[in-house]
Amino acid sequence: MQRFLTEPLTAVFADWYQQPVFASLNDDQRRELVALRSNNNGATLAAMLEATSLAVQPDLRANLSARTFAFYYLCGERDSKFRALAAELAADCHVIPRAGHNAHRENPAGVIASLAQILRF
Repeated sequence: MQRFLTEPLTAVFADWYQQPVFASLNDDQRRELVALRSNNNGATLAAMLEATSLAVQPDLRANLSARTFAFYYLCGERDSKFRALAAELAADCHVIPRAGHNAHRENPAGVIASLAQILRF
């Protein structure tokens, strides 16, 4: 989080989008996201990431596995980490084709199609 406070956001996001979870992004998509995200406020981003990081969130997998209500899970077909989580939860998983972790940006039409199916449109 410190980098968001002390370094240019362009450099921070250039490194951020090199993480394995974003491996499905091509160079143009990475550049577009870096440009888009670099207009944010570093201190605000650091605070948001600190508050919402998976490292600080409670592990609710047991609760989700024991649910008695409908639970829909969307993830990109190339997002192996979150596809594995969906399988672990035995969730009604809607796999977004031709997408990774940023499924909503990589294949917006696929996300819309899944949501329409869930909502039965």
